[in-house]
Amino acid sequence: MIRVDHAQLAGLSRSQAASLVRRRIAEESSPDPLPPKVALPTIEPLAAMIPGGLWRGALVDYRGATQPLLGIVAAASAAGLWAGMVNPSGRRDVQASLLAVHEMAGDLARVPVVTAPDEELVPTIRALLDGMHLVVAGLGQASVAPGMARILATQARKRQCTLVLAGGRRRCEGADIRLAARVSGAEGLSLGRGRLKSLRYNVIASVDGKTVHGEIQASSRAGRLEWADVTPEARTHVVPLRTGTS
Repeated sequence: MIRVDHAQLAGLSRSQAASLVRRRIAEESSPDPLPPKVALPTIEPLAAMIPGGLWRGALVDYRGATQPLLGIVAAASAAGLWAGMVNPSGRRDVQASLLAVHEMAGDLARVPVVTAPDEELVPTIRALLDGMHLVVAGLGQASVAPGMARILATQARKRQCTLVLAGGRRRCEGADIRLAARVSGAEGLSLGRGRLKSLRYNVIASVDGKTVHGEIQASSRAGRLEWADVTPEARTHVVPLRTGTS
């Protein structure tokens, strides 16, 4: 939110007041010299895919499956960082999101969760950016205007807090990293029978015009979900799925 002291507006014409507000907006969203990139702990196969890795202070536009997104939250919290979530899964079944984070060895004591209506979404994100190392916000059918996205990006960079905007009606302009993931296959199933052992995800990561395609896997072991990349040899044992968003 841009704040202007009422005393500053006293005696100004409407055009002068509008000019002052525009100047304050420009100051709020103007880029500062970029600080050195500090890696954000995340699931290893995903970090290896992203050109330059996932870094603190980055603005991330995320699309697709929720499981890798929750894996990012779990990895950061497990490393002792604070990872806030706003409207996980688009306000649907918050408990299921927290359970998934727990199954991936996340520290739920470091994962505050906030649900917010669309009109309170941006102020909620901005409040969390001031105290978190990572903020993941599910936009649902909402969207962030380009000007506000620049302001959020500037605040995230200043606070060294990675901001992930997931979903939304349109892509986030000015994102440092773009990630998209979809379920590509399952292991342990055969003709609709068997016990699900793992899920595979096709991932596309784009940074600075560089795009990388890869495949990662979440496997269940002793009640925990563990992440790994997928070797070409392992793909022959997977049942392909047409669509998926898990």
